[in-house]
Amino acid sequence: HMSYFPATCHYLFKGEQIMRMRGALMGLRASLLESLGCVPDCDDVTADFTSSDVTVSVGNSLTFANTTIPGQSSYTWIVEDQEFNSTNLTYYFNNLGSVLVCLRATYNGCINEHCELIQVDGIDDCSNPILPECELLYNGTFERNNVQIGVVDHFSGGQQLNNNKVCNWINKEVTPFFCSNLYKDVFGIYSASEPFQESIVTQMEVPFVDGHNYKVTFEYYTGNNFPTLLNLKEPTLVVGLSHSSALHSQLDDEIIEVLPNLSYDDYDVHNHECLNPTTNFHYHEFTFPYTSDMGKHLYFWNLYTEPDNQSIIFIRDVHVPECLSCIPVPDFEFEIDDCSVQFEGESIGEEALWYKWDFGDGITSSNQNVTHEYLFPGIFNVCLTAACDLEISATECKEIEITGPCTDCTELPGVTATACSVDESTVNVYLANFSVEIPDGYKICEGSDFFIYSGQVSIEVSSFEIIDVPSDDDLLNVGVIITSSLLYDFLQTGAKGYFILCNDEDEQFCFTIRFSGEACDLCLNEVLPSIVTCNEVISDVSTYVYDGTIIITLSDPILTYSGFESPELGFEVLSTSHSGNDWTIQYRITTENLFFNSTNVIFYFTKIGVKACVSALIIVSESCSELPSECAEEWDTKELTCAENELVEDYLFFPAFTMYVPNNGYTICDGGLFGTIDGGGTVEVTHAQIQGQYLSFSLNIWMPENYNTHITYDLRIYLCNNRGEMVCYLFPLELICNLGSFQNPIIPRSTADGMDPNLFSLYPNPAYSSITIEYPGFDPVSRVDIELIDLTGQIILNNAISSNITVVDVSNLTGGIYFVRLKKNGSTLSTQKVVLLQ
Repeated sequence: HMSYFPATCHYLFKGEQIMRMRGALMGLRASLLESLGCVPDCDDVTADFTSSDVTVSVGNSLTFANTTIPGQSSYTWIVEDQEFNSTNLTYYFNNLGSVLVCLRATYNGCINEHCELIQVDGIDDCSNPILPECELLYNGTFERNNVQIGVVDHFSGGQQLNNNKVCNWINKEVTPFFCSNLYKDVFGIYSASEPFQESIVTQMEVPFVDGHNYKVTFEYYTGNNFPTLLNLKEPTLVVGLSHSSALHSQLDDEIIEVLPNLSYDDYDVHNHECLNPTTNFHYHEFTFPYTSDMGKHLYFWNLYTEPDNQSIIFIRDVHVPECLSCIPVPDFEFEIDDCSVQFEGESIGEEALWYKWDFGDGITSSNQNVTHEYLFPGIFNVCLTAACDLEISATECKEIEITGPCTDCTELPGVTATACSVDESTVNVYLANFSVEIPDGYKICEGSDFFIYSGQVSIEVSSFEIIDVPSDDDLLNVGVIITSSLLYDFLQTGAKGYFILCNDEDEQFCFTIRFSGEACDLCLNEVLPSIVTCNEVISDVSTYVYDGTIIITLSDPILTYSGFESPELGFEVLSTSHSGNDWTIQYRITTENLFFNSTNVIFYFTKIGVKACVSALIIVSESCSELPSECAEEWDTKELTCAENELVEDYLFFPAFTMYVPNNGYTICDGGLFGTIDGGGTVEVTHAQIQGQYLSFSLNIWMPENYNTHITYDLRIYLCNNRGEMVCYLFPLELICNLGSFQNPIIPRSTADGMDPNLFSLYPNPAYSSITIEYPGFDPVSRVDIELIDLTGQIILNNAISSNITVVDVSNLTGGIYFVRLKKNGSTLSTQKVVLLQ
């Protein structure tokens, strides 16, 4: 029984679901094929046993005592596909995970079976390589530098043992150095010329196993040790395996990963200088197949490539955390013939168990090679996912352009989408909720999701339903969120959308719909947060009900509540009341979306000739669905600072928490990425995207005004695995806020107050169309310049500033990472990184 709606689909399985069930039956649950589930019951024998424990450490044994009645039966024990014909059993468990132990008893032709699940814990050679107990060498052959006051000196002991951390490093070439820097240990490897290429290597062998595939993960940061940017060359980092850890030994070294042309993260870092502990490192991971001729000493090498490569690369947090049974590497070719495209897919890595195509128009396919007919023109992002195991997949995407001519689409009545306010200099969001007639019996095409394509704007389907109208055309009800890009005037131009439905014979038909935009006469407030909790009395196993209340204060007492606009079909207002200028609105959201976590609403208030609006962000604080508490991945503690003067409805605002982390085969759940945070706070996800093997996301956090500033709060971000089960990533946060700033605006301290005159503030970060530079140390006597530098090291903007606050227009730049450098009388004062989201 499937819980998908509408009810007519409850008895149907999708093609992928059938494929995965078959795969599980033949692989993970193959024992079911030989089970006695279909053998008639008999009462002559009752199989049973007791075990010495229900958990065991890998490599140890448990004893199972037979208690079958009658005792003169014959017995067969079955454990991990092995059979033992004995009355009792002592068994050594050598594999991690859950192991099923079964006793099959036979008496007078009657057969019965009893099974129990044993949990095997410990560290596996593959998933977490076992390393001898060790600590980093005291002073070793590294130079010891910049051990900060009050910080544990990891050289002199106190290093917490961590058996899945590759440890006990020594230098392989020249003189790398080591920083004991708070919670992470950092190596610095320098490159200046052919004789001066530094590298580090593990003193011990890492216990790689021949024929296994391994993953290596680490973090890195690139600095420059050259006094000028002229002709600066980007460095290359090499990761490899060696047969020896001896100094200068390069005999039969095997290179397993190369990171060429690394962009500089800082242009003012000197050799033997430890980084600030809050520095944001880059995460990198790769997998490789190991063979016994490759060596077992892991090394990192800052490769000298050409003159003016005077770089220093910082390496930290090196792990070999898991091995994979296979490595899929999807790739595909395509040939376009008008609107027909022939796709040929393959996995150039391990052989694929299954393929999944997403053609970018809402249609999918599970064939390896397929011809797809596009029903409307456009530029489509086509993605091929290949899996070599049930839980191991990878995705490759390419853009293709279809110019037509394609099949004519049925035109449906136009739809108006509403925004509270519109700003030409930024991205604008419009909400719409509409209903259109479609032919009787039309449905979402098998294996696909309902998707609306547009070449001008982004149209996200938030909710939809198809209502069967007896003896008439059916109704398609849809809620959407429309996002117009920077400089696109959706309010004046509108946009065209396309979607595809199928009839009972699975024939595809195209529909087109015109969206136009409107803005309210008055947008009364910034977006208000509103919290909803699960109504457990009304909710059931497939329908989830959330209740909430919002109080809106209006400055004009003549305005009267008149309605709302929401992309969530199940949104309804239960009651409204007002006292003076305060309106209290009680509302309810009914949904079948297991992953529902947030939505947007615009409330309308009117008076003669005026339509005023208030935007609200609805956030789930108590989910109706049970969320996992034990997370699959955990990151180090991060500090966040609240926005000044941002106290809304007794909530403090912490903006723009942005991360770029490995997705480890997980995907964004059907309801979108969402998060929770302890302490009564709420999480608003503003951006989420899977990019190859990485997940990038940005979010805002709202915390109650009276939250405890002295504890760490756990932020959990929820993803889904290939079976649709939720997993979470854990990000511990220290939330810092000067509560006094809400009464008294913070005034930057002058140099006389002890502020470093070289420092400046940069906000917002990430930014969209402009960034503000605040430099308290400005004085009109000196010349102060702001330079904007891209990742190639080129100066793309140079402005002289005339005051302590300067606004820089970056709307014409592409999205990415840039550096802002402040120079005074030609000398560099400070450099900061900024992320542009365009």
